[in-house]
Amino acid sequence: MKKNTFIMITVALISILTFAISLPFLPSEIPAHYNYLGEADRYGSKYENLVWPVSICAVELLLWIIGRIPKRHSIA
Repeated sequence: MKKNTFIMITVALISILTFAISLPFLPSEIPAHYNYLGEADRYGSKYENLVWPVSICAVELLLWIIGRIPKRHSIA
């Protein structure tokens, strides 16, 4: 396994593990948006934070796929 692939998998696993560990400690409803005065004006489910680890995994998967595409060399 290449070093870059190992780092990508490690970052993805750390993000998912951090979310899984912190989930039981979060309240069921958390502030999701703040106005210009710093007051919470929208509340959401604690599961809305799942979008971050999932997006990290999706971007890393996309980068891994792009890295597997063979490079074309132009003949000049």
